[in-house]
Amino acid sequence: MSELSSADCKIVGNFPNAPANSWTNLLTQEDRNAFVRVHRTLADIAKNFATRAGLQYEAVPTSGFHEKSGTRNTRPKDLWCAIVHENSKEFVGMPQLFIIASGRGVELGFAPAIHPSDFSSAPVKKRLRDVVPTLFGLFPHSSDPVVVQLQQGLSSSDSWYYREKARLAPNQQDFTSLALLIDDLHSPAGLKRGAASISRYFSLDELDAPSLRVCSESSSRIA
Repeated sequence: MSELSSADCKIVGNFPNAPANSWTNLLTQEDRNAFVRVHRTLADIAKNFATRAGLQYEAVPTSGFHEKSGTRNTRPKDLWCAIVHENSKEFVGMPQLFIIASGRGVELGFAPAIHPSDFSSAPVKKRLRDVVPTLFGLFPHSSDPVVVQLQQGLSSSDSWYYREKARLAPNQQDFTSLALLIDDLHSPAGLKRGAASISRYFSLDELDAPSLRVCSESSSRIA
């Protein structure tokens, strides 16, 4: 069974539009315990991977989440953890490897940038929009050998999905190849959207599979 249970992920997804103060006024103690378990597990998975990647990488857990008060003005929301490079601060922590737990299950992968709409802070959204043109300009073009080589590796598995952003309905393709996703980053439409992801999804049913370990999947599929 995965380190993240389907039961806990269902609870994390139970409160998409909860009002302020829901952490104490709406959630039961068991609900809060499930959020804490998921938060700690995501952090452990990301820290394990960051340690393997090297000292220049760090694990960054859900912004503003506190085990005693939740996050986003005590509203419950999906939980995530990202692995970022130490030199990414000027780019608001982008690009990043990420793992997200929600009511749909788990999504993990690589994001050139997370969509501004997935952040609750207006200043962060503005900073991200401001840096996207420079950030995406640093990515190689689709004909670059490193993109070709990476495409070959990803093509060895049918589990990867090329998306316009993270947190979309799972197991759908927005681009039919990595090359097209990379081309989109350099296009007016891609720059305007300011996001993309290469994602792998685990449904709630998959999380309960006896042999699944998300930490191992993260290391083998993202690395």
